[in-house]
Amino acid sequence: MECVLKFRLLASAKKTRTADMKVSLGEKFQQIFQGRSGHDLRLLAEAVSLKRLLAADGKAKVLESADWQRMLNDDRPYALRYGTEKPTKQTAAAEVELARTLIEIVIVASGG
Repeated sequence: MECVLKFRLLASAKKTRTADMKVSLGEKFQQIFQGRSGHDLRLLAEAVSLKRLLAADGKAKVLESADWQRMLNDDRPYALRYGTEKPTKQTAAAEVELARTLIEIVIVASGG
């Protein structure tokens, strides 16, 4: 999810390299493309106006789902990345399906 949201940010600015975003993002560049906060789905969703993007597709309610709220947990991206969390198969399947939906909307909206 982090990568597709960063892709959306690049695509909407018509850039292909993250370094090209330094000027347009200013201080936010550090937060989004460097360090731990670059995995913060809440920050990335805000940066790409995900709620507005989903509303345009009639799917704004997705961001109210328990699956999305669970994915926003502050410590979660790193916990998942390093395998310290063991979600159930049902939870993992629900989150994969949510991610698939969001990725499809973001890619289509980005012209991909």
